[in-house]
Amino acid sequence: MSNPRWSIRSFVLLAALSTALLLSAWARPPQQIAQQQLDVERGLRPAPRSWWKPSQQAKLSLTDRMAFHHVPGVSLAVIDGGRVAWARGYGFLHAGNDARVSTETLFQAASISKAVTATAAMMLVQDGRLSLDRPVNDTLRSWKVPAASPDLSADVTLRQLLSHTAGIGVPGYLGYPAGQPVPRLLDVLRGAAPATSPAVRVERPAGRAYAYSGGGYEVLQLLLQETGGEPFPGLMQRRLLQPLGMTHSTFTSPLPETWRQRAAEAHSAAGQPLPGRWHTYPELAAAGLWSTPSDLARWLLALSGSANAANNALLNQATMREMLTDHTPGLARWYSGHAYSLGLKLRGRGQAFSFGHTGINQGYRAVAVMYPRTGQGAVVMTNGENGEALAQEILRSVAAAYHWPDEPPGRGAELIWLPVASLVLLGLLRAYPPRKRGRHSLKFSSS
Repeated sequence: MSNPRWSIRSFVLLAALSTALLLSAWARPPQQIAQQQLDVERGLRPAPRSWWKPSQQAKLSLTDRMAFHHVPGVSLAVIDGGRVAWARGYGFLHAGNDARVSTETLFQAASISKAVTATAAMMLVQDGRLSLDRPVNDTLRSWKVPAASPDLSADVTLRQLLSHTAGIGVPGYLGYPAGQPVPRLLDVLRGAAPATSPAVRVERPAGRAYAYSGGGYEVLQLLLQETGGEPFPGLMQRRLLQPLGMTHSTFTSPLPETWRQRAAEAHSAAGQPLPGRWHTYPELAAAGLWSTPSDLARWLLALSGSANAANNALLNQATMREMLTDHTPGLARWYSGHAYSLGLKLRGRGQAFSFGHTGINQGYRAVAVMYPRTGQGAVVMTNGENGEALAQEILRSVAAAYHWPDEPPGRGAELIWLPVASLVLLGLLRAYPPRKRGRHSLKFSSS
């Protein structure tokens, strides 16, 4: 399979067709929208048992599949016709409780935080305040990226950080259970107590290969807040979240008390609540965003508008072209057709081209996907360890109900999650050697 390369020119050539499709979708009557919502809720199928033999099982309901996967709560936003067609919450904030999930319920977005952070970084590039190809150590003041050995260069660039090609280690983060001291950003970068993660440093030659790195995005967090001259949560709020109307999203950590009341609690694979409600992730750029599907849909639509050269677009054509270009040559050949750009996962070609990201934190799973040429997409957020399989079943149901140009990978979550998750797990096994008396299991923020 050839590496996907996305050009702005191709988007312009299809602008008329895209506009016609969007206008047609906007004209859909409420009865049709209600029927499509029912089709989604009643059209879930388990993953096929093999790549070459499609599933013949009957369609199942969302509530049945939530029970099967031991996922207490789900929130879903469906994008159609270039806008949010509908959004709805299902299930409960906490297993055994009667507080129900709504469209305003907060979930940990996990590694979708990386893609949102990358968007803010590209805005600063567009404004001329950051360079994609200048070594970040030329800009950083309070800490510099070190190299693990004298034969390695520490001259990594923003482009490499965004595309996971900087050669930096620390693939993911475990989070901090309730009651455990939470480190500052500089502690995380230095690997100093109370941080439990290793130091962030260049461990392999930069620019040669893709290697997923949450640590690289923590370098980006410091770069953004030093460039912006304010703490990272405030910078993200002012530059991106507030302008996009993402009023139910925050990078503030720990989560403010007024927000905690409407936050979904994390659950294990068996559906049991995690002690202390959830883990805290001070690694904000890598995993720290709290959000809702409706808010993340606004972010997807803003990027889609930029891809289609809409008026008052968030990013201009040159910047968006960079963001939608495959920066990981060769990755698509083994990663089921996926590639990685500057903060986004890319998949498909032509009308079936999509971008988005997935997220895995302790007790939370999330996925966001957007087809910019057809104005379609969806965001699914869950509060259970088994949420990735459920999310893929939901996406396949949405794809069928709304006739997406292609269907999400059919054999469960592994085609989207496991290639990256496996690399992250291998990296974590090296970073966190097994102990005789381990304090926690190996769960991680990844993909």
